[in-house]
Amino acid sequence: MPAEGSKKTAPMSGQRIGIYTCVTGNYDKVAVPREVDSALRYICFTDAPSEVPEPWKAVCISTDSLGPKDYNRFAKMQPFELPELQDLDASLYVDGSFTLGVGLRDFIEKQLQREGDIFMFLHPYRSTVFAEGVAACEGGHEWPLAVARQLRNYSLRGFRDKAPLFAGGVILRRHTENVRLLMDVWWAEYLAGARRDQLSLGFAIERTRINVESLGPMPLREGNEQLSFKKHAAKKPPISLLKRFVGLTLGFCKVYPLLFGRSAPPDVVHPIHQMLARLARSSSPVQRTRNRRE
Repeated sequence: MPAEGSKKTAPMSGQRIGIYTCVTGNYDKVAVPREVDSALRYICFTDAPSEVPEPWKAVCISTDSLGPKDYNRFAKMQPFELPELQDLDASLYVDGSFTLGVGLRDFIEKQLQREGDIFMFLHPYRSTVFAEGVAACEGGHEWPLAVARQLRNYSLRGFRDKAPLFAGGVILRRHTENVRLLMDVWWAEYLAGARRDQLSLGFAIERTRINVESLGPMPLREGNEQLSFKKHAAKKPPISLLKRFVGLTLGFCKVYPLLFGRSAPPDVVHPIHQMLARLARSSSPVQRTRNRRE
């Protein structure tokens, strides 16, 4: 039986398609779809299965090895490694911050008639990875040192930052070897750099030369018929305020081109990196305890 408040549609012939999400650490609350399609699978990977409403099938996972945030990214980037998805021809990943609307079946079918194996929405505010790096720092999402190391490394490896910047909240994928290759490179780069998946996706696209097709502008809070966005359930941790202060200060000083760009001389970049590293160490719980003892 469909969940209360949802509408059920007729079965869809053809490919085996699933819609899945991953919610860990109570970061989001999974919403009941406004329309339920009996031909689509609804799968939620979570460490709190009792919180998942129908028609989602809750798959209980452990975040002990990766942690809540990284397991979420693992599920997003590695659908081929999840047993519940391995028999699908295509899948639609949605962040837990989205509510599924009406007409989603028609939307998926229409996109899969296009050429290409992977489809994503364009980022609503920014168009380059380097602009996203600045936003990650100034928004308090990551330490500037981690972002700077990653993007400067990309610059030194010849990254041109020419692909569109895609938002990572919704991903429609055919389960092909090309997509597997792109996802493997994306996941490896995510683990090697700052924990911001949109920073590493553009580099993975350029390295593999596998195009991501656009779904158009990302639906925001006003949403659209198929998808609507809601605020995350969890609040940012207090440390994000310090990260944001550091990020905004560096932005005010206009040092991001030096931190991220390949043309900046090492004698300018290295002292800034050292300053950020000292600040990160001083903000850690262990260092604060030592300072109080001294």
